Amino acid sequence: MHNRPLCHLSYTKEAPEKASKYAGQQKRFLEYEMPPAQIILMIWLYRLLYLPGLLLALPYYLLRMWRRGGYRKDFQHRFGRLRKLPAPAEGKKRVWLQAVSVGEILAIGPLLDALQRKGEIEVVLTTTTSTGYKEARKRYKGHVLSLGIFPLDFWLFSRTAWQRIQPDAIILTESELWPEHLHQARKHGAATFLVNARMSDTSFRRYKKVQRLTARLLSKLDHLFAASELDQQRLIALGAEPNHVTCSGNIKFDVDMPEHLAPEAKRALRKELGFPADDLILLGSSTWPNEEAQLLEIHKQLLESGIDCSLLLVPRHAERGPELVSILS
Repeated sequence: MHNRPLCHLSYTKEAPEKASKYAGQQKRFLEYEMPPAQIILMIWLYRLLYLPGLLLALPYYLLRMWRRGGYRKDFQHRFGRLRKLPAPAEGKKRVWLQAVSVGEILAIGPLLDALQRKGEIEVVLTTTTSTGYKEARKRYKGHVLSLGIFPLDFWLFSRTAWQRIQPDAIILTESELWPEHLHQARKHGAATFLVNARMSDTSFRRYKKVQRLTARLLSKLDHLFAASELDQQRLIALGAEPNHVTCSGNIKFDVDMPEHLAPEAKRALRKELGFPADDLILLGSSTWPNEEAQLLEIHKQLLESGIDCSLLLVPRHAERGPELVSILS
């Protein structure tokens, strides 16, 4: 995917020693092989616990869906009722690519181009959020075989989606590890990949608490492409086989950036946003709750110190607009 090495971004002098230590930890977990009966028991336990867990989380997700809006579009996809596709054309393979939200949808552009360059691969693209689905339709409609919303990871819904899509391989992004989805892949003999694989501090601590289960889940992936060397080390520490983890770098760096705005266009944009032509502008991009208040305080201090500047806030979630109006007022 990359024409340049990116993994040095997180390289440390201790990396070789850490990699060796993590490989040793991984070997211990691979020595614990679940018998087939236990594997079946674990997936059925997951299936039985999924519905109660979903019902408990339903109020939170319904509220979030109501705030964001746009979730009515193709809502049946979440129950596996995606567009039914014929079997892959002769001489072609079908890949199911899942990109959870807007950031991932933007990042997969070069990957999509690479997959379809020779015309031998059909791509079915799914996403999870309503904003991601809207962006996917805007960018890739007509460029992929089919677009849809990723189904809930419950047995009946996942099975229905697999019957309708019939993929030869699946690609997940970043930290998405869906047990039922991966189980269906193994059942159908489909290859499994995780690209731009990331493991944050919080996720790493959480997965370490259930390390045997995590190792089993990671073993269902044929190959993992880590976003950084640190992510690679953590995935190996959690049980991924070292030979199946490649540090390929962050695919978001592969996205072609637009040219800088011409002076005339820049002045027009400043005017459209209500900023003076020569003002210093501070940008708070993709902000979360409480971050705007901190930026406003910093902006206030800059003004009091005699620095003439303006502040532009771009919240990560557009539905927080009314909340920001309240903070600004």
